[in-house]
Amino acid sequence: MTSAIILFALRMLLILILYGFLAGALLILWKDMRVAPSSDLVPKDIYLVGEQEEEIYPLAVDNSIGRAADNAIRLMDETVSAYHARLSYQHGHWMLEDLDSKNGTHVNGVLLEGSLVVTYGDVIETGRVSLTLTHRSRPDADPLEFEFGDKAPAAEHAEHPAIQQD
Repeated sequence: MTSAIILFALRMLLILILYGFLAGALLILWKDMRVAPSSDLVPKDIYLVGEQEEEIYPLAVDNSIGRAADNAIRLMDETVSAYHARLSYQHGHWMLEDLDSKNGTHVNGVLLEGSLVVTYGDVIETGRVSLTLTHRSRPDADPLEFEFGDKAPAAEHAEHPAIQQD
């Protein structure tokens, strides 16, 4: 009888140790997932380049786009909402999200609904302002020029007659 009690106690101890190990492993994974992304994780030399020569915006992990002063990328155009869109680097990809802007956000001439993965050379349109996602050591380089010197076909940009001013 006493050997059965000892065996039962050892089994319970083993189960407690196993559950403790699993709980510790899950806690470590949970804490690791909650760590804020570091700006070191963003690839170097990434820019949004506007149509004007002085419109060069280096990118961080999270970039808000709009007219308000606290945006990472401030666009002074009346067709751009105060908080128009967000461009963030997540899991190795650039994600663009419209923030319920009045005139919408377009990517390569197509209206953005929800969020979308964008890549280098994509043209992001916020109101009448066009910005190109560029991966270059020189931000003023042609964003559609590839390593081998060819040019990508230019995206057809439809005029948006429904654009309203805020």
